[in-house]
Amino acid sequence: MADDNLVKSTAEVVKAVVDKVPVYQDVLQPAAKEVGKALSTVAKTIHIALAPLSALVWGYDQISEYLTQRLSELLHDIPPDRIATPPANIAGPALQALRFTASEPDLREMFARLLAASMDTATQTTVHPAFVETIKQLSADEARILSLMAKTRYHPQPLVTLNIRTTPPFFPETGQMDIHRNLTLVSLRAGVISPALESSYFDNLSRLGLILVKPSVELLKSDLYKEYDDHPEVKKHLDRKTPGITPVVRRGSFEFSDFGQQFVNVCISPKVSN
Repeated sequence: MADDNLVKSTAEVVKAVVDKVPVYQDVLQPAAKEVGKALSTVAKTIHIALAPLSALVWGYDQISEYLTQRLSELLHDIPPDRIATPPANIAGPALQALRFTASEPDLREMFARLLAASMDTATQTTVHPAFVETIKQLSADEARILSLMAKTRYHPQPLVTLNIRTTPPFFPETGQMDIHRNLTLVSLRAGVISPALESSYFDNLSRLGLILVKPSVELLKSDLYKEYDDHPEVKKHLDRKTPGITPVVRRGSFEFSDFGQQFVNVCISPKVSN
């Protein structure tokens, strides 16, 4: 009997809860509608934001039209008997990547030159399969930097690092810290969109194996650093007046790696300045 009473009591509780559910739904319904409207608005905004991408992602016809014209220009001096089908492990990924670089002319041009070199039997062996992935991991700004650097590719270039040295008693111990690494004039001259990211760009170019950054290796021609004396960031750094902190400008350099030289010869290949 006790068990029957327990079952009956439990059933009544469950029924009471079920009966109240519509009430809770009615209370929450307006809020749910507002959330629905907000999500709908966000979805529409996202749809509008993504819409231009449909025009930027190329199909095969657009890629074919672009490459037919550009490759004809790049290979116009090459004898027909030297033009061959490019290796699939290079052409396949390059064509796929080209779909997404339509709006970036510098990157698009790199892929075109890569394919042109891979179609010339005289230069096929210089085209490394890793070049496709290298281009895919470059930003448009980094492509601009490489294009400018390529004009003096055989010459190490200056860079400076803004450093501070700390001393007691204002700090627990003597130490030093880099405030701004890889400061160069390259980004400014290359006309990058985000010059404040220059240090990050150089980190990525170094990570990809294209350049060698030597933060403490000063070039023999010290006059190459004269332009940095008037750089706003350098002046601001040297004017720092903080107890216990001594501003330091450390001279360094950067240059293309052998892999980077090969990449430039294939994918950029501008007129070289001596």
